[in-house]
Amino acid sequence: MERVFQDNVELGCYVDSVHGIHMWKRIFTIAKDYGFEYECTIPQIEALIDKEERGELTLDMSGQIAHDLENEIDDYLNEKMAVDNAYWGRNENGDWGVWSERMIGDYLNLPFGNVI
Repeated sequence: MERVFQDNVELGCYVDSVHGIHMWKRIFTIAKDYGFEYECTIPQIEALIDKEERGELTLDMSGQIAHDLENEIDDYLNEKMAVDNAYWGRNENGDWGVWSERMIGDYLNLPFGNVI
C-alpha cells in the first residue's frame, strides 16, 4: 500500500480516553468515514460484547478483538491518510487521534491536563 499524504487532516485528539472501553466504536466510525473497510460491522462487534456480558466470551477475547481492530485502523490511516511528521494512534495518555512529536511534548507540559 502506498502512503498518501493529506493536507486536510487536523492534528489533535479525535477520541478522548475518557470514553474508556467504548473508544473503539468512535475510532471505528471515524476510520469508516476515511474509507476503512472491515469484514465485521459495529453490530457484529457489539454482538461479541453481548456474548461477553452473558459469559459466553471472555473479556480478554473481546478486548483482543478491539485491540486488533484498532491496530488495523491505525495502520490503514497511517498509510491512506498519512500526515507529514505525525501519526494516527494513541498518545501517552491513551487519547486517540493524529499526533506529532512536538504536540506530545507540548501536551505533557500543559498546566491543566488534557485540554486538546
